[in-house]
Amino acid sequence: MKRKIIVYILIGSLSAMCLCSCGSKTGSETETNTVTESAENSGEETEAANMAGSSDEEEKENTENTGQGKNNAESGQNTESTGQDKDMDGTGQNTENITNGTAAEDEMSGTAETERTGGTAAADGTAGADSNASSGSGTADSDALDVSWGVIEQYGFRENQESELSFGLKGDTLVDCGDFFTIEATFYKPVLVSLNHEAGDVVEIVVNELTGERILLTYQGNGAFRGSDEIDYYTMNPAASGPTELYCFSEDQVEAAFYEGIIKVAKDAKSCIHITGEETPVSAEFLSQPANSWYNGVVFDDKKQAVTLTVYGD
Repeated sequence: MKRKIIVYILIGSLSAMCLCSCGSKTGSETETNTVTESAENSGEETEAANMAGSSDEEEKENTENTGQGKNNAESGQNTESTGQDKDMDGTGQNTENITNGTAAEDEMSGTAETERTGGTAAADGTAGADSNASSGSGTADSDALDVSWGVIEQYGFRENQESELSFGLKGDTLVDCGDFFTIEATFYKPVLVSLNHEAGDVVEIVVNELTGERILLTYQGNGAFRGSDEIDYYTMNPAASGPTELYCFSEDQVEAAFYEGIIKVAKDAKSCIHITGEETPVSAEFLSQPANSWYNGVVFDDKKQAVTLTVYGD
């Protein structure tokens, strides 16, 4: 009986120990599971936080990019607006020129100086001629001078390099270029007529090629004509077989304006009145006076400068 009781006690002790062991184990597992679950939850939260941070950064970048795009769009709009304003100003500059810089505008506005073609007068000589003449600070347009000289050479020279042309000087365009003056001038050439006509024939002549002015001449015979302007015209050689020069009044040669050019005048040039023999030194003041503007005998030197300006006729 005692043995049975001892056995029952031992079995109960073992059962209690087993129960304790299982409870401890179950608690540890529960605790472990709890820790693991917490760690997993913490990891998920960290990952969620990272994702949220990444999303915030992406959103920030998108916001910055959006801002840059907006700025670029606004910049493009401003550029386009500037181009439109420029066009409205009448300058002809487009948006591309404005975006690339002002060089095109400068070149274009250079382009603020007058183009000289066929010997038209220099803008530098036209503007402020009086002040340039007194200060000696003017400049000459070499291209216009060269073209004008070519015209003078084309019509040739008499003895002593006296031009076959006449010149109407424009005193208000005088420019002092230091060693010489430049001055704009209207070039005149002789009017030629043919005598191969019968009395009563009507001939038309051009007396100003710049304006197209014309007059009608009625042939009177023996080299004489009566003009529609009520002036009598004649030739010096009635027997001429080809075109010949025409005169009126007291041997005044009839000439037609045909070209606007520019010439050089030497600083030591002189003006001469042929019928009286009077000579006057040329100066800026002298050439600027309208009374001293017409010369039909101009001698040029090897520098292409007028050195003698003569008035033939009465």
